[in-house]
Amino acid sequence: MKTVILPIKTMLICIDRVAINSGNKQLYGTQFKRGKDGKLVPKEIKNKDEVDKRREEKGLEPLAKHIKERQETDRFAESSNQE
Repeated sequence: MKTVILPIKTMLICIDRVAINSGNKQLYGTQFKRGKDGKLVPKEIKNKDEVDKRREEKGLEPLAKHIKERQETDRFAESSNQE
């Protein structure tokens, strides 16, 4: 069996995706959905008041900064707002 080493950010995305797809809340805020206004917003986060601490421990930027970056680089933003 071959060992694969993933970057930490990829691992955290996988952890959150598995949690969401299993019906649980995510830990790191890497999984998004469209809000009522069409903008990307994080799916439910477990203990949201502690998410920035968890993100910092893993070398990620604060959630607010991540949300802003995701919204600014959302290539589908205009088309989803026009529906």
